[in-house]
Amino acid sequence: MSKPSGVVPNHKHCPVCGVSISPSKNYCSTEHEEMDEKAQRRMRNFRSLTLLLMVVAMVALVGLTLYLRARG
Repeated sequence: MSKPSGVVPNHKHCPVCGVSISPSKNYCSTEHEEMDEKAQRRMRNFRSLTLLLMVVAMVALVGLTLYLRARG
């Protein structure tokens, strides 16, 4: 018996290149897995740095405001 037309076999796609892979895999190759892990690490570092810079800017702004109020 043949498959009905329009039915797609169970699969998912590699998050790096989009190639169709089996549902039990997460990436099509170890190279793509390493690339994705590196990109995720870089994004986490970027978000952490951005948060740190925002906190430093807010502390500086509050400190400057308090300093200027005290001077009067």
